[in-house]
Amino acid sequence: TALILMRVVRRASSTTLISIVLTIFFATPWLRNDSDYLRAWGGHLKNIAGLSDVFSNLLQDPAGWYEPGTNAVDILKGYFLNGYFPVFPWMAFPVCGMITGRALTSRLLLPSTILGGAALIIMGCFGAYLGASGTFSADSWLAKYFTILAFYPNTPTMFLLQLGICFFTFGILRFFFDRPSSILSNSFLLNYCRRLSRYSLTLYVFHHMVIYWPAYLHAWINDIHPAKVEERSEEHTSE
Repeated sequence: TALILMRVVRRASSTTLISIVLTIFFATPWLRNDSDYLRAWGGHLKNIAGLSDVFSNLLQDPAGWYEPGTNAVDILKGYFLNGYFPVFPWMAFPVCGMITGRALTSRLLLPSTILGGAALIIMGCFGAYLGASGTFSADSWLAKYFTILAFYPNTPTMFLLQLGICFFTFGILRFFFDRPSSILSNSFLLNYCRRLSRYSLTLYVFHHMVIYWPAYLHAWINDIHPAKVEERSEEHTSE
């Protein structure tokens, strides 16, 4: 989907791309509100154990795994809004990457990404604090944007936090690695980062193996269905 979107908008102006990102950000909560998002994710959100003892309701996860529907409407909802990485809001990230890529030769890129990223991180955290503390009533339109942090669904505050981390990290890495005068411009660390990005999909698969294969091995040894192990892990996390 991202590759198709990139091809469609590749000749669009940066102003148009920024408008697309803003449209996705502001439209997502309203569209998600009408899609009955949580019905496919266990029906409700739950607090993350440990963190919730310090910051009540700040970070939450769905009560269950995603269960895709079998009819055309549910499939389309999953693709655009309710799935793991739906079009809204995840397609905003590659568009932001295009905007950043076009500005690589600009002298304002470094301060913009570092300071802008830090600002987005602060906005995301502060917005999540207001959302967790119930500052706005559920009927207020502001409550759609000042929300708790959640990855599923990717809430507006989490979106700002993630985007801020991306921009901030990009600016810092570009400052230390991409400047010819930097002592790190030809370092082992730079070569490591290049190789890491080149084989990111392989590492993602390895990441899945590290998380799940021990659980599957435990299930096999103890004659337990793997799904039961995952359920117990979820229950332990929510305690």
